[in-house]
Amino acid sequence: MPALVIATALLPPYAMGAKVAAAYVGVSLNTFLREVDSGRAPRPIKLTEGRKVWRRNDLEAWVDAKAGIRPSSVERWTVIPGALGGEIDAHPDD
Repeated sequence: MPALVIATALLPPYAMGAKVAAAYVGVSLNTFLREVDSGRAPRPIKLTEGRKVWRRNDLEAWVDAKAGIRPSSVERWTVIPGALGGEIDAHPDD
């Protein structure tokens, strides 16, 4: 199996339904929906007719805000060259 497929399978989805979103932030579905209905949690986006989803970034920002983490202080993931199975030229000048 190609490395990119394996790496992609390990990533959380970019957008998710209510059950997965609740599990992603670590609360029950009922608690999550109550937070959404009260306006304390992010609102879903309408992806298609009848399909609402929450963006992973919105959920992470919500949890970060609850923890008192400001967006400017949040470190972003950095892709390390070769981490997804690509080759690294250890001596590019040779």
